[in-house]
Amino acid sequence: MFLVQFSIGLHKTATYPPNHPVVREATESVYTQLQALLSERQMLAMGVARDQLIVEGVATDPQSAVLAELAGRLHRHQVAAIRFQTGATLDELADVLATLCPEANREELPFGLKSSEEIDRWQHIQVIPLTFDDLILADDDTVREERPGHSQLWLGLAAAALRRDVAIDPDAADLNPSQIAEAIRGHKGDRTYDQVIVGYLTQLGRELKLREGAEAKALQEQIAGLVRELDQSTLTRLLGVGGGLTQRGQLLSDMSATLPVDAVMDLIKAAESTGEQTISHSFLRLLTKLADHADPGATTTRTPHADENFRESIRALLADWSLEDPNPEAYTELLDRLAAGGADEASATASETASEAPRIIQMGMEVSVFGTTVAHAVDDLLHSGRLQELLEIIDAAPEGSTGPADTWSHLSSPEQVRYLLAHDEHDIEGVQRVLERLGIEAAEPLLDALATATSRAMRHRLLSTLTTMGSDVGPMAAARLPDAEWFVKRNLLILLGSLPEWPTDFSPEPYARADDARVRREAVKLMLQAEAAQVRGEGILIGVADDDASIVRMALTAATAACPPKAERQVLKLLQHDDGDIRVLATRVLACFTTSRARAALLDRALAKRKWWQRRRRLAVASPQVLAALGALSKTWADSPAVQRVLDSARNSPHEEIRAMVTTA
Repeated sequence: MFLVQFSIGLHKTATYPPNHPVVREATESVYTQLQALLSERQMLAMGVARDQLIVEGVATDPQSAVLAELAGRLHRHQVAAIRFQTGATLDELADVLATLCPEANREELPFGLKSSEEIDRWQHIQVIPLTFDDLILADDDTVREERPGHSQLWLGLAAAALRRDVAIDPDAADLNPSQIAEAIRGHKGDRTYDQVIVGYLTQLGRELKLREGAEAKALQEQIAGLVRELDQSTLTRLLGVGGGLTQRGQLLSDMSATLPVDAVMDLIKAAESTGEQTISHSFLRLLTKLADHADPGATTTRTPHADENFRESIRALLADWSLEDPNPEAYTELLDRLAAGGADEASATASETASEAPRIIQMGMEVSVFGTTVAHAVDDLLHSGRLQELLEIIDAAPEGSTGPADTWSHLSSPEQVRYLLAHDEHDIEGVQRVLERLGIEAAEPLLDALATATSRAMRHRLLSTLTTMGSDVGPMAAARLPDAEWFVKRNLLILLGSLPEWPTDFSPEPYARADDARVRREAVKLMLQAEAAQVRGEGILIGVADDDASIVRMALTAATAACPPKAERQVLKLLQHDDGDIRVLATRVLACFTTSRARAALLDRALAKRKWWQRRRRLAVASPQVLAALGALSKTWADSPAVQRVLDSARNSPHEEIRAMVTTA
């Protein structure tokens, strides 16, 4: 209840003039709630993520529009947390609300980037910024000269971890990752502190992806050293501080793209330990083995492309890592066998046979012979997972040899393609070279693989290859749609949308009403892109009535150009939607209608509520929806007397945005 009241207080403080009775009433309501909470505790900490708040270690529901909007407003102000302490006064609270109520993008600087004197001016309410006032996030040459070899964000992390309120000397021993890690480990139970640390780590992850050269290498070593020094319980504590799977996934994605593999494994294990994302033990062992082969400092022999394969596995894991148990039972058993590393006599014999295969294939290339023996040798290499080695032999064939052409012909058969797609998903580049040589006869194996591929990168390659086959693949894809799983339906609809033309008997409309929103989204997208106006109109009707916000936004965007009259009633309902973007889009779409209901709705949004002493309603305060309403009125109802008075007021408005909207519409 306090968070809702706090959000309402911010909104009313931003809407009404200072000292207005509505503002005082809202502030007092927030203060009453705060005092009730502080009567039971000495301090109340509220952490801030992009679309969630973290209170007493519990993250709010990101689907709550009110709390998500509050979190977003504070996040845009570069606020990591707010701490309320016993003794907080009504005046302090009112000043905090007045300071944070403006939108950050309309201020010269977000509040979190202002001076420490301004940030720390309240005695019992502490606003903790993501950055410190002396930190410069841009790549400024003068700063680099003053602090060589150190990222400004790294200095900020050190200052936050060591509880320094002033700039840290870049040459100080405190910058050692082990000392920073020791300070972080010692702050157990302080979630406000953890939120600040995670905020810096998130920004550092983004900086790692953008930097290059010696500075990037130095920053990478600093962060990797910090991760290594932090024990698993501390890493788990930080990753579990709140903010949801999306925020955590972004942090892991940024870090895993650049940090050494051992540091990445520490982070993945810590994320798994939070309890929200689980990895099967066998898959975790496989990742560990990949990391061992990819680590240049490990005792095992470093395998070529191991680092790339490891990071691709991590990217694929993070892309779909949202289930409590991501692996089906049969798949888990297979991973257990692969991770065990043992081999029976049959596999040992196969290994000995495969060891001769490269020599046999090379001999065939040299003498331009491709018989049964060479074909078996090619199959041996494929079945032992050595596609890349086979491709290297083909590339090294003597000039003029017919061996490469014969080998490619053998590899491009539907049977071989089916095997490659089922067993060599890890070697995406190698499989892609085979896919590039396929004709329409390989479409069915490719569609089979599209239904079973677990790697997003592989699905992308399959879709790209199928698209190059042209409209001939359309009937085969459409025939699979009715009985497919939801994720296969989605991919098949994406494929059909990328073809030059649809199959003659295919309609996306039944799938625009599917149970799964991801399937509906692709089907509605197809309808909105159709050449036939009737199909586009039906897509708009279905889309604006959907309960998925992204589908509604997509349909409204298409409807701004032309909207069927039947959609008017639903568009009017969307003027009250929780999503501000949807409200604005619906307002713009009303320009397509010439009914009195549409005109009245637009006038109602363009004008403020009439006070009892006013003869007529005045223009509302400029907002995206008000501006959209004025633009729609100017476009469609400029000749209406009632609308003309409103437009005249807008033309004489002191606000440039309002004047521009009625003069350019």
